[in-house]
Amino acid sequence: DCHPSTRAQKKKNKTHLTQNGDYSDEVKMNREQTSAYLQSNRDRVETYGIKLKNNLIGTVTLTCYEYRVYGLGYWMDVDYLGKGYMGQSIQTIIEMAREQKQAKEIWAGITHSNKASIKLVEKLGFKLARKQAEYNSYKLVLPAK
Repeated sequence: DCHPSTRAQKKKNKTHLTQNGDYSDEVKMNREQTSAYLQSNRDRVETYGIKLKNNLIGTVTLTCYEYRVYGLGYWMDVDYLGKGYMGQSIQTIIEMAREQKQAKEIWAGITHSNKASIKLVEKLGFKLARKQAEYNSYKLVLPAK
């Protein structure tokens, strides 16, 4: 996330990323703040870049909540929405988490107004697990392999 292309993408996509209340804090961070945040979470947060023709177009983040339980976060450049890149990327991360980390659950918190994200996680098999004031939590239970 400290990479210049990541910061540039977040700046370019600020309106898109914050329209549903997501990423508001992250788009305001400068390089030093972002670096400090990542350093403080480096043992439990893994961020994977989504590249197309060597250009960063989004990220998927996997956060370890507890043993074999993970959280999922993601964003996509507005120019690449609706093209299937995020679904493919998340599916790849889910498979990696199941096979390499023996993940048993993956959670995603999504604001109520982010209909596209809700549709995406439901398509990937996530089920609504908790309704909350600002967002809902969706859970994917992974079968043991």
